[in-house]
Amino acid sequence: MNAALAATADLNDPADVRAVVAQVNAELKAEVLAARPAGATRAEVASDQAVPAGALAEYRAGALWLLARSPQAEAEAETVRAAEQRRAHRHPTQASAQEGAERVADTARRRTAEHLLQQRLRTVQQLRQHTQRPATAPAREAVNT
Repeated sequence: MNAALAATADLNDPADVRAVVAQVNAELKAEVLAARPAGATRAEVASDQAVPAGALAEYRAGALWLLARSPQAEAEAETVRAAEQRRAHRHPTQASAQEGAERVADTARRRTAEHLLQQRLRTVQQLRQHTQRPATAPAREAVNT
């Protein structure tokens, strides 16, 4: 759920967050029901736990794929590619210099996507904690008056 929120939801828009949560819940429920043998109850099926675990990996992979195409990841990849191309004289051929530049750009794009996902997951966690906090008790002074 968190990976889907981190990748696709506008975390500043509560309606968008609710819509993504509802969509993910519906998708997971459909996957669980599709994996369950006909006529079996939830108590009889071990696959009910396996489906969400598999979905988590899919959501995380999808989130990384989307974030790797974000403007931040593309900018980082381009910066690293340009820096590597300035070092082309260290390669035996222009083709190997270009391959090296693409390789480091891909690595930078992937690492930036991972960093962005971690940032957004922390934001999602903070939002969850904020919305799940119990109401605070009145100040002691107010209680004693």
